[in-house]
Amino acid sequence: MSRPIKSIHDVEGDIRDLKRLANVMKHMEATHSVIEGETVWYLGHVLSGMADRIEAGLDAEFGDGQAVKP
Repeated sequence: MSRPIKSIHDVEGDIRDLKRLANVMKHMEATHSVIEGETVWYLGHVLSGMADRIEAGLDAEFGDGQAVKP
């Protein structure tokens, strides 16, 4: 698999994962359950990891090191 195709596939996987996380969060709200701090921390950790993977993929693909930094 060529590098551009692999990068697109990786990003699509992260997009699917983001949608799954969004659905989990919506379900939590719909059930009126209390979201514990540990759960919020975990979701934040997962989202940060996704952002890091997307950023690394863009850096590898475009090689300019100009990815947006917070």
